[in-house]
Amino acid sequence: MTELKPKMRRWRVLGGISIALAAVGATVFLGIGQWLVVQDPLVHADVIVVLSGRLPERALEAARLYHAGYAENVWVSQPISPAEALKAMKIFYLGEDFYNAKVLLAKGVPPDSIHVMERPSANTEEEVRQISETLRQS
Repeated sequence: MTELKPKMRRWRVLGGISIALAAVGATVFLGIGQWLVVQDPLVHADVIVVLSGRLPERALEAARLYHAGYAENVWVSQPISPAEALKAMKIFYLGEDFYNAKVLLAKGVPPDSIHVMERPSANTEEEVRQISETLRQS
């Protein structure tokens, strides 16, 4: 029985160390994201862009930024539309860009300050490319 006590003590110590390392590892893992986040202060911009997705939150934030004076124009990107597929099922769909523009109008952004991007984009990378091209042309 005396031989079991040192073995038991060794397992308890190893178990305690394992639990402590797991707790430290979890804390570091969960907290590391805070080190990766950088928040730059907002400054005046050429345009405010409403990327597709999260309707109406992005348009609401764009309207707030517009009224705060961060830009004179708001561009609305348009995603690839399911309108044709829905039309075949006799479901009328105007598009996310239409509703984002309506949110901006409802929040007091003047119509002449709202510009819907010409080409639909399949993803954020395409949206950024199109915005960059349009800014270079203007």
